[in-house]
Amino acid sequence: MKTKILSLLLATVYFLALFTNVAASEPLSSASTSNEAFVISKDNFSQVFSGPKSEAMVAKLFSEKSLSTTSAFVTNIQLTEDVLSCSLTVAIGDRYITLPISGTLASGVRTQTGMNSIIVEVPDKVNGYTVRLFEIINDQKEDTWLLYSSVTSQKSVSGQPHMRIYLEDNQGILYLFECALPKALQKLYASDYPQADKYKDAILWATDIVEHHIEEFPVTGEVLDDFGLTSNSRGLDEYTLWAPDSGYRDTFYVGNTKNICSSLPYLSYMHSNLESSADTTWVASFKVAEHNNCGGTTLYGYNPFYYTNLDISIACGNYTTILESVHEGRMYEFNGSTTVFEYGSSITIGLLKHTSNSHHVASTFATVLGILDNLADLPLVYDEIELGSPYTKLSGKTVLAVRENLTDRRFSECTDQPGHDEEGDYFTIHIDVKRLGTPQTTATTTGLLMLSFDVCYSGTKKHTLYATLPLGYTVYAPNGG
Repeated sequence: MKTKILSLLLATVYFLALFTNVAASEPLSSASTSNEAFVISKDNFSQVFSGPKSEAMVAKLFSEKSLSTTSAFVTNIQLTEDVLSCSLTVAIGDRYITLPISGTLASGVRTQTGMNSIIVEVPDKVNGYTVRLFEIINDQKEDTWLLYSSVTSQKSVSGQPHMRIYLEDNQGILYLFECALPKALQKLYASDYPQADKYKDAILWATDIVEHHIEEFPVTGEVLDDFGLTSNSRGLDEYTLWAPDSGYRDTFYVGNTKNICSSLPYLSYMHSNLESSADTTWVASFKVAEHNNCGGTTLYGYNPFYYTNLDISIACGNYTTILESVHEGRMYEFNGSTTVFEYGSSITIGLLKHTSNSHHVASTFATVLGILDNLADLPLVYDEIELGSPYTKLSGKTVLAVRENLTDRRFSECTDQPGHDEEGDYFTIHIDVKRLGTPQTTATTTGLLMLSFDVCYSGTKKHTLYATLPLGYTVYAPNGG
């Protein structure tokens, strides 16, 4: 595609208000600014913008007309509460097209580095064009994520307030604009808005067009330390960690910024002896440890790996019954929605229970395993629960085992970030267990915890992981016998 080499012009529009929160729909203004912008196909993008700086490659693609420059200008900027609207006019060949862009303001991932980054989430195609990224950087810090400066030594808008608008047309051509920020938008602050959809944010906007190196890595003590986890032996009355043999890693570049995304699902669980007729609580908590080493800076919550179809089953042994369960957690819908389900939210869950009239039907490990295997083969019964509230429908006969399944939920964000426990994704089951009957002598028995979930990457299932964890404990006789 031939395009004219023009400077990027941000047109002046009228100014009415310079308040942080604009109560009504008000036009805003700015001074004029200019900068070049790139036009390149998705196929060539990774050659230029997905690795260390290569000016030789840029020169080659310019000579082949595979990389060119164009111009655009923005007018009619309006803010209505948390929605930004504008008109973007783009020079394409010898014609101009105008796109009415409108999106919701959100807080960008780079706020984790202290950068005042605001994302404009544009939900749909605009006249056949997709807005892959619309980022406002209302900051004077140096910006190493700019694509223009990643491939050329010429002066960019880094070190001053600026914005990036990256478009894609229906032919797979990208239009990459980076320009100074209008003064009227220099009153925006990321802290005023919720977290952005990670696929519309500055790291993963190009995940489908850059080259990725995806691998599994062995989980060692050093790896657990890196994730802030502590490995301990299986025991009573303390949390025990289960993790798979391998974690997951994705390495890719956007610009000359290298991203190393690492993710590790794990289970933290605890059980205890039954020493009296009082209730005892057992806990099983599915969590995620993850981070992105982005150009040497550690970021959280922007990882392409996620886990879904979570299935947890817990069975108790002889002379034990399950009274009720309580569920806690934070998670997203499987379909990619950015709606968060957390304390007080209602979710649909698949539930099964195994009941018996006997106090000692679960006499061996094989017997308990058979009970859970039987539950795994049965169709689930779906019910609605509220996260944080007791689920009391386990009453009736002696309940020896429960199975709980979250088919349509996904877990991806780090559960426990440094200094912020349980702010990411997790699902926790608390079950109240109680001694049942009157055993004549103190006895050792075995319960069982079974876990399965799907490992997914950017919308594609990789495989399913399973774990079977015995829960040995002692049921004490009332007379201490």
